[in-house]
Parts: sequence; structure tokens; C-alpha cells
Amino acid sequence: MRLSPDEAGSRSAFAAVPESKRGKNRVHLDLNTDDREHSVAELVGLGATVIDTRTTGEHTWTVMADPEGNECCVT
Repeated sequence: MRLSPDEAGSRSAFAAVPESKRGKNRVHLDLNTDDREHSVAELVGLGATVIDTRTTGEHTWTVMADPEGNECCVT
């Protein structure tokens, strides 16, 4: 997922979840891309693991983990 200089940027959002904390604090990133399948393949090539692909209505995302087990979603 490489961005040209005019596309570079980021946004952060925080969302409440119903589950209680079950371990040390972690950050869960949602990575938005125009080509989810390509981005997932790139991340796998860099060492990430696909955990699951989920769909709700028209929204599909892939849950992934980095080599240390930290999870993120690619949407």
C-alpha cells in the first residue's frame, strides 16, 4: 500500500466496544484501501497473517495479524 505524495495522509478514529479489557492495552488499526485484496497480499508478503474475512451488508474487511500477533483490519 504505497501512496504517492499527494495521496499521503492518515486519519484516526476511536470506537467503543462492548467487550471488557482482557489483557494489556493494544491499538487496533483499521486500514482503508481502494483495493483490499491487493493490500492484503502486500501485507502477507511483509509477514502478516490473514485471520478472517468478514462481511456486514456491503462492507467487507480482512482481519490480519502482524508477526507479533497484533491485529488490524483492512477495509
